[in-house]
Parts: sequence; structure tokens; C-alpha cells
Amino acid sequence: MARKNKEYGPSEGSARLHGLVEAARQIAQEERQRESLNLDLVFPLPNPEIGSTVTVQMYDGRKLQGVVKRIQNTTSGQKFLVVSGDITVKVEAEQILRQQ
Repeated sequence: MARKNKEYGPSEGSARLHGLVEAARQIAQEERQRESLNLDLVFPLPNPEIGSTVTVQMYDGRKLQGVVKRIQNTTSGQKFLVVSGDITVKVEAEQILRQQ
């Protein structure tokens, strides 16, 4: 009597496994690409006012939440003085991720 459910041979099983591995690699690559786009930096928020609470991203990737204390208009654009506890940083408008 013939079997209804055919079992996969070694070559067919390894081909399926190879297909799954390739799919996992593609998913991982798409996730890395999505993270590298960082859409927060592509669409900057409207400029905050003095006293606004903002979240900024430093160039080394760290994020900091603080209050805008001063706004400077320079030839290269606006700079914001953000204070968070004992830390004071001067950031550009593109580094502001969120405004509360």
C-alpha cells in the first residue's frame, strides 16, 4: 500500500531548511535597515520654545531628556541649550526627537 503523506528526503529537507535560513537573514537585514533610517531625524519636530521639555539624541546615540533654557540663532541654524540635572548640552534642531 502506498503512503499518502510522503516524507521529505535529505535533499528536500535541507532545501527547506536553507529557505528558512535565507528568510530569517532577510528579516534581520530589513530590521537593521529600518533602524538605520531613524525616521525621527528625517522629519524634525517644530522648534521648541524656552521652558519646553524635550528629548534629544546625542551624536554618540545616547538620549537625554531636559528643558530648553536658551535658543541661539547662528549662521548654521538654531542651537538649543538643554539642561538635564547637572548636564548642559547645546544641540541642533535635528537632534530633538520629542517635545512634551
